[in-house]
Amino acid sequence: PLYRACESGCLEAACLLLDRGAHIGGPGGAWDSPWLAACKAGHAEIVRLLLARGADPCRRHGLGQTGLIMASLGVEGPGKDHVEVIRLLLK
Repeated sequence: PLYRACESGCLEAACLLLDRGAHIGGPGGAWDSPWLAACKAGHAEIVRLLLARGADPCRRHGLGQTGLIMASLGVEGPGKDHVEVIRLLLK
């Protein structure tokens, strides 16, 4: 469920799931973890939330991808802000 919330940009659901113990780096779907899903999808508010809850921006997942790599591969569109995600990850 956290993977889906992060991938789709549902901040409220992500907050609720994290409050109930969902694991940031846990397994997910196509992008390996909720963290990478949020970065790839360009959901800056969710990335900000995950960082505040302890996500490691330098952690490598799956085939060695980092959040920064995934954000740089993203496609801009409505509700997506890959540039802001990249800024957050470079802080």
